[in-house]
Amino acid sequence: MKRSIPLLAPIFLTTIRTTNQLAMALEARGFGLSKERTSYQEIGLKGRDYGVFVFLVLVVLLVGILVLRG
Repeated sequence: MKRSIPLLAPIFLTTIRTTNQLAMALEARGFGLSKERTSYQEIGLKGRDYGVFVFLVLVVLLVGILVLRG
């Protein structure tokens, strides 16, 4: 058992490298590609997002004022 420990690192590294190469090859060939076309989903800010942003700015300003006064 003690003699086989130094062999484990190269075996793990080779396995990880081979797995990565196989995954890239499968992606390049379109493995798992669906028949439906996809498009990028555009994400925009909504009213709630602006509200949270304003709230956080006010909190930062309040903390800044308290720190400068104290």
